[in-house]
Amino acid sequence: GVPQILSGTGATGTFSGTYPKIIPNVTWTKRYIGRSGNGTGDGWYIGNIDDFRIYNRVLNPYEVSILYLSGQNTIKLLEFGDTFYDDTTNLVAWYKFNGNGNEMLMDSSGNAYHLVNNGGSIFDNVNYRTGNGSVYLNGSSQYLDMPASINPYTVWNNGNGMTFTCWFKMSTSSGTWARFFDFSDGAINAVASNWIVFNKNNTGTTLFFEIYTNNGSKTNFVPTISY
Repeated sequence: GVPQILSGTGATGTFSGTYPKIIPNVTWTKRYIGRSGNGTGDGWYIGNIDDFRIYNRVLNPYEVSILYLSGQNTIKLLEFGDTFYDDTTNLVAWYKFNGNGNEMLMDSSGNAYHLVNNGGSIFDNVNYRTGNGSVYLNGSSQYLDMPASINPYTVWNNGNGMTFTCWFKMSTSSGTWARFFDFSDGAINAVASNWIVFNKNNTGTTLFFEIYTNNGSKTNFVPTISY
């Protein structure tokens, strides 16, 4: 589902590795937005994230385009008969980041998979794409925890694949391999054996998505767009 996530922007990129046929049934102890779960060597995310979604299937190009256009103010979706934008049928979690305080942390999918705010992540009502705000992370101690109920193994195997979508505005000052999101196993601050990550590509200005499993199966995708 990775090319489709980026297809709304017309992005292309490069795949490498072996596409994993299954997400491993491990204990996903680290489920972060804005922080790495793979040891202490990776940097932190600086910037905004908005309208973060997890689906239990692969979205088709039309659906990705609807999500992309929803943040462009170029069409009125409902006037064109679209019902996908607000459809929660295949949503595992939907973080709109609307409203201050605890309201910013609420899951709008109907599954009540609410976030935990660590380090005082900030509601930003100036820089956002949809709704009335986004979450801002300062790159030093702020990140969000997703609940253990969001299990990539369950999502992948109970549905038809998996899709992650979000809007973001990341500072070029973000640290090396700074994470948009990170699902990984193992002890907190320890190097993981399995992970699903979307992050800054090393120290550069491109992006990087990877699924890695302990049996050596991995795939990654590096889009050609820069942030």
